[in-house]
Amino acid sequence: TLQDLLKNPHDENLFEYYATAQLALVDAAEGKTTPLGRPAIFETAEPSPDGKLLLVARVVRPFSYLQAASAFPKEVEVWDRAGKLVHKLVSLPLADQVPVEGVPVGPRLYHWRPSAPATVGWVEALDGGDPKKNVPHRDRVMLRTAPFDAPAVEVLRTEQRTTGYDWGERGVLLVREFERRRLWRRVFLVDPDQGAPARIAWSLSARDRYQDPGDPVTRPTAGGQKVIIQEGDWIYLNGTGSTPQGDRPFLDRYHWKTGQTERLFRSAPEGYEKVEGMVGAGGEVWLTRRESRTGPPNYFVRTGGKTEARELTRF
Repeated sequence: TLQDLLKNPHDENLFEYYATAQLALVDAAEGKTTPLGRPAIFETAEPSPDGKLLLVARVVRPFSYLQAASAFPKEVEVWDRAGKLVHKLVSLPLADQVPVEGVPVGPRLYHWRPSAPATVGWVEALDGGDPKKNVPHRDRVMLRTAPFDAPAVEVLRTEQRTTGYDWGERGVLLVREFERRRLWRRVFLVDPDQGAPARIAWSLSARDRYQDPGDPVTRPTAGGQKVIIQEGDWIYLNGTGSTPQGDRPFLDRYHWKTGQTERLFRSAPEGYEKVEGMVGAGGEVWLTRRESRTGPPNYFVRTGGKTEARELTRF
């Protein structure tokens, strides 16, 4: 951390010794462990949805005495199940020239696309990572598919800094951007497979809690990736529901192509009830957590638009 940076070669050796790890494949049924590749300092190691490849980011020397470990040089690579290099995404140098409130040059926010067997997505700056530069677009979102013999494909350019993105179960991509000068945020929705232009789903001040549409409801895939739950062209939004009288959490259904919104649930004013997750498919059944001034938190199951909920716990 910035409070405890490396100070000398001995610190470098200690850091390398304690941070180095060995990736391994573990047979959960038999407990057999197979080493995967060579030991390294791993920032991330993410298996592809089809389980055949691994996206890894390795921290490498030279280390810095002026920067935290997150700024150290990295090798971002794709390995096969034997630990052999299949594709090098990028070699990132020491991030010691990043402008104030800027981002490093080169791919960042790199992840597998959950709805494809082996496609890597990432974001890269178009302004040199410098927020003070006057440019028409600051970032772009890119995709590249195994076996990586074709050029990367640009999915979207954002006028402001891209702060993250999430994939839907069937291809919809939700991209978030933030304008630091106005403290303004926008969310785009696009389907890269259809080639249709992106549409702005929400545009509002980062300070506007009353109009906050909420966050997409997600679930893990069989491969462990997080995806936005989709029912046809509908996604679900779980929000805090801030009002002048306090927070009243809600669950909405949102048609990502038309922008139509339907309110499925909102906490009653006499308590605080928040949707914790969906139960099954179809968006008809969900799990909530309710508490009040006199009652401790308990879990309930709600079905459709019914006002009554089935109690799961009683504390």
